[in-house]
Amino acid sequence: MTTTPTLRDYLALLALGAVWGGNFLLIKIGVATIPATSFAVLRLIVAAVVIAGLAVRAGESFAFPQKSWGPILLASISGNALPFILIGWGQQRVDAGIAAICMGVMPLATILLAHALTFDEKLTVRKLIGVLFGFAGLIVLIGPKSLMGLGSQAVAEIAICLGAVCYGVNALATKALRGLPLIAVAAVTFALSAIIDLPFAIVWDHPWDLRPSWQSLLAMFVLAALPTGLGTLGMFDLIRRLGVSFFSQINFIVPVFGVLWGALLLGETPPANALAALGLILAGIAVTRRRPATAAA
Repeated sequence: MTTTPTLRDYLALLALGAVWGGNFLLIKIGVATIPATSFAVLRLIVAAVVIAGLAVRAGESFAFPQKSWGPILLASISGNALPFILIGWGQQRVDAGIAAICMGVMPLATILLAHALTFDEKLTVRKLIGVLFGFAGLIVLIGPKSLMGLGSQAVAEIAICLGAVCYGVNALATKALRGLPLIAVAAVTFALSAIIDLPFAIVWDHPWDLRPSWQSLLAMFVLAALPTGLGTLGMFDLIRRLGVSFFSQINFIVPVFGVLWGALLLGETPPANALAALGLILAGIAVTRRRPATAAA
C-alpha cells in the first residue's frame, strides 16, 4: 500500500537523482580502459561484497522464503544484468542526448506496467500529465537538434528503450519484495546479476588481457559503492513506501544532474536550458503527486 510522499521523500528522490546523475561521469572514466560489460561485472561484484557486508553488520538473514526467489531473480535480470548490456551497447552507437531521450521511456513504461499489473497504482490523468511534463523537460535539456536525430540509429535506440523498459519491470519486481530484509536482498541481486553477465564479459572482452588504469578502477569502486550499492538501497526504500509510479520520475531527474556534474567536475559547458528542464521535471512530479481536492464537509 503506497503512502502520500512528504517533503523529505521529494528531497530523497532528488538526492538519489543527484547520486545517479554521477553515473555518467564515473562510467565515462571507467570505460576508457575497461570494456562496458567487464566494467559492469566488476561494478556488480564490488557492490555485492560491500552491501553483503552491510547486511551482515545489520544482522539481516539471507534465508529468504522460497517463493521470493522468483522476484529476486527477475529483479537481478531486469535491474542490472540485462539493461547494463542493452544500454551500454546502445550508448556506444548513439549520442548521449539521444540515449537520454530513449531512457525517458522508463517512467511511462513503469506507469503503464503498474496500471496493468498492480491494484493500487492505476493510471490517472495526473500521472500521465506528470510524465509528459518530465519528457518535455528532457527534450528542453537535450535540445531539438538531438531530437531530430532519432531514428538514424534505430537498432541502438531500440536497445536503449528496451533497457529503460527493463528498469520499469525491475521497479515492479522490487515492489514484490516487500517484507524481505532490504540490504540482504540488494546484495543477492547484485551477486546474481554479476553471475549472469560474467559469461558475456568473458566471451566479448577477454578480461585476462585487460590493462585498466588506476583512474578506471577508482571510478569503478566509487560507482559500485555509492550509486550502485547505496543508491539501490535508497531505490528499494522509496519503491516499498511510495510505489513505482513515484519512483519512476527519477529517470527525468538523473540526466539533469548528469549535465550539472559534468559542468562542475569536468569543466563542460552546461546548456542554459538545464535549469528550465529541471523546472519542468519538478513541475511534472508535483502534478503527478498532487492530491485531488476533497469536497467540503
